[in-house]
Amino acid sequence: MSLDDLWRIARRYWAILVAMSLAGVAIAWLFLLTQPERYTATTTAYVTAGATNGGNSQADKQAQAAMAYSNSMLAKQKAQAWLPVFKTTPVMESVINKLKLDTSPAALASTVSTTMDEEAPVITVSATASTPVQARDAANEIVKATADQVTKLEGSGAGAEIRLVSNAELPGSPSYPNPSRILPIGLIAGLALGMLFALAQARRDTRVRSEEDIERASGTSVLAAIPDSKGLASDGREAEREDFRTREALRQLRTNLRFVDPDNPPRAIVVTSSRMGEGKSSIASNLARVLAESGERVLLIDADLRRPMVSAILDIEPEVGLSQLIAGSVEASDVIIPTTHRNMFAVPAGQIPPNPSELLGSRTMKRIIEELRQEYFVILDAPPLLPVTDAALLLPSTDGALLVVDSMSTRKEHVEQAVRNILAVNGHVLGAVMNRAKSDKNGRYGYSKYGYGGAYTYQAYTADTSGGKGNRKVSRERTTSEAALPADTIQREGHSARDVAAQLPGRDRSRDDVPMTRGIRRARAESAARSDTLNNGE
Repeated sequence: MSLDDLWRIARRYWAILVAMSLAGVAIAWLFLLTQPERYTATTTAYVTAGATNGGNSQADKQAQAAMAYSNSMLAKQKAQAWLPVFKTTPVMESVINKLKLDTSPAALASTVSTTMDEEAPVITVSATASTPVQARDAANEIVKATADQVTKLEGSGAGAEIRLVSNAELPGSPSYPNPSRILPIGLIAGLALGMLFALAQARRDTRVRSEEDIERASGTSVLAAIPDSKGLASDGREAEREDFRTREALRQLRTNLRFVDPDNPPRAIVVTSSRMGEGKSSIASNLARVLAESGERVLLIDADLRRPMVSAILDIEPEVGLSQLIAGSVEASDVIIPTTHRNMFAVPAGQIPPNPSELLGSRTMKRIIEELRQEYFVILDAPPLLPVTDAALLLPSTDGALLVVDSMSTRKEHVEQAVRNILAVNGHVLGAVMNRAKSDKNGRYGYSKYGYGGAYTYQAYTADTSGGKGNRKVSRERTTSEAALPADTIQREGHSARDVAAQLPGRDRSRDDVPMTRGIRRARAESAARSDTLNNGE
């Protein structure tokens, strides 16, 4: 694990790190409150040796220098030899008797520390006690008792003695517990435990969080990271103008998609996801829009024959759609609807069939895609890959799949399984789109009532019983994940998208605007022939 990975984990679980650090400080503070205060006083002892004569002659001065050096060396030797005496039992007993302490020599010795200076015969004595006065008196008495004990051991002819340089001062604050040491320890311990917990959570949390996670899971490149913004999910033109990041991300997706295979640029793609609620229909419709803005003739096909979304996103009121086209009951000119964007057309899903997989995997559907791609850049909004096989059945007829991944909820194993499903049918993954990137709020919108999962149900168009035209429309609650295109693709008040398109300059809603291809005519003829055969057989 690299430092970048640790930094990402720390940013992701910063709240846990802060909470654990504060908990560590709080525990350290409680520990401080429970500990008795201890005070330390320090004094200094000096070892002196011999004396020098006071002659003024040159010989006397040389002798004095030699004697001073000899005495200095002797003092250092004596100081080193006498250092253990400071903590001996006789010295401790003398201090206890002098100060009338209620303790044992061993216990008192454990509160005493002695150090010797490396350059001079100076010994520093520190004594710790429960009160400042007791600590000061103990330090002073230890030096005096040690001097007396040395005199008893070596007599007056030792040539050296211990002298108290200065009395110990009264300590002004306790030496233990020390908040400046214990509180940082608590902070560091809490932070370390928080980081360990964050690492454990990161190993358990397999959600994709970055483009690198998606690339490792899918084995392909991320073509664009679409931010979690209201501009993508808003019906208003003003929101689209203000959301510069979203527009640029969609344009980046358009550019990168064209350069996926420069020698054989894709003409028909499937936009899908691993599971529900990842915003694939929103990405498909907005990708179609930006491609159309660049001059490309784009056809957005709602190939989700279970939960169609394109009609609701574009706010169109279809009478027929893809299911009828595959069945051969209508012509292409009846189902291809121009949108309010120039060069952008749409094919709604049509009537919900009982057998979506069979229709999408049929040879008729393959011929329809093959013929339409001659006239348009075809984008098929397909169901998710994990719940059903519809998207996988479309892949052999197209140039590949664009995999939409929600950075807020999709897990790595979902992406891996989706890619395996694509490769199982010899499909091609053109790239991935990271949706709702860099978002930490509002991540639970989208297919809030999408029927994928354990009970995959059908959702048919319901008649408009509120009066008016009586056209069929999708009965659903609009959510921000499957967001509509901006205002110029939305149904204007009192008029359908088809009516709006008819009023645009250079637009003609005649059948010549959407020519019938020979492949579709053949598909319709074959379907009619099969129907006649079945009828004759009856």
